[in-house]
Amino acid sequence: MIVPFVRYLSERGIVRTALVEDRDGGRSTWFAIKSLKQTPPSQSRGGTVTAHPVEGGRRGLRPAVRAALATDPQAVMYVGVSPRRAALCAKALRAQGFRGPCGSVEQPFTREFLDLAGPAAEGWYFGAGRVDPDGLPAAKDFAAAYRKRWGLPGTAPVDPYATEAYDVVNWTLRALGTAVGNHSESVASGVANGLRQTPYKGLAKTYSSDGRESVVANLVGLFLWKVKDGKPYFLGDFADAAVAEAKRAGKT
Repeated sequence: MIVPFVRYLSERGIVRTALVEDRDGGRSTWFAIKSLKQTPPSQSRGGTVTAHPVEGGRRGLRPAVRAALATDPQAVMYVGVSPRRAALCAKALRAQGFRGPCGSVEQPFTREFLDLAGPAAEGWYFGAGRVDPDGLPAAKDFAAAYRKRWGLPGTAPVDPYATEAYDVVNWTLRALGTAVGNHSESVASGVANGLRQTPYKGLAKTYSSDGRESVVANLVGLFLWKVKDGKPYFLGDFADAAVAEAKRAGKT
């Protein structure tokens, strides 16, 4: 989930990135920090990252933000899983006058983050594995049917991961149909084999249960989101979205 925002920063030509390292995120934070140090944004241009740990929850967050800004970063990334502390990070950055690109990963990207951060959330970027079906031409009919089924107004957002759930159910049904058609001795084994053998192209992404995919293949299905006018805004596939956003913002 760190990849979409990192890609955007690389497209912007950002070479100094400060990481607010929320250690309450445990292994997730540890692994993300390790990966960012190994492959920082704009690595080919000499990009560097500095990590500034938050040891004591809210009390330790402001000092971590001050330490991060003392490195004169061009961008700041909150690395953690807490929507509340991500929001506090956003507010601290805003209070201390930072106006460069800010972002994080999917776990903190919730209504709680938006409500608590308020105006400080504006412009933040998030990497996520979910889509907004309203942003996908192929998913327009699904979005309309979903709202009709649940009695939602046309402006109501479709629930997170509803599109992916629809895809996975259809993938499973296809595998079930194949198992029955092949007169499998064990329907469960037949379905499992069907899921493993044939990737499924759904509305949101392509799904595969084959654990042998390359790292590049595993990056398919990552998306870039942005907070715009106080609401989550889906920008699309992370690679294309990063290029488009960088062009819109202008190279630094």
